[in-house]
Formats: sequence, structure tokens, C-alpha cells
Amino acid sequence: MTNQESTVGKEELEGKLIFKSIFFFALIIVITFIGAGRINYWQGWIYNGLNIIFLL
Repeated sequence: MTNQESTVGKEELEGKLIFKSIFFFALIIVITFIGAGRINYWQGWIYNGLNIIFLL
């Protein structure tokens, strides 16, 4: 395996990880606000905002 092949695989893996992370965050946000029954649930925005900040 050449160095170029391993770099392409690494970039592909990073892309998948970024996509899955964004999907996970979006899913958690949707679940939070469906459970609350409203989008202007300020505690949900604080909770999700802190999750994103601390996980990045």
C-alpha cells in the first residue's frame, strides 16, 4: 500500500465521521424538541448548545 492510498482512505474515514457526527447532533435536536412539543423550548436550546460545544 502506498502512502497516497492510505491518505485517501483516511480522508474518506474523516468524511464519514463528520457526516455521522452532524447526523447524530441533528437527531438529538429533533428528539429534544419533539419530546418538548415546541421549538421555543429554551432549555432544549441550552442543552443542545452545550452538548455541541463540549463535544467539539
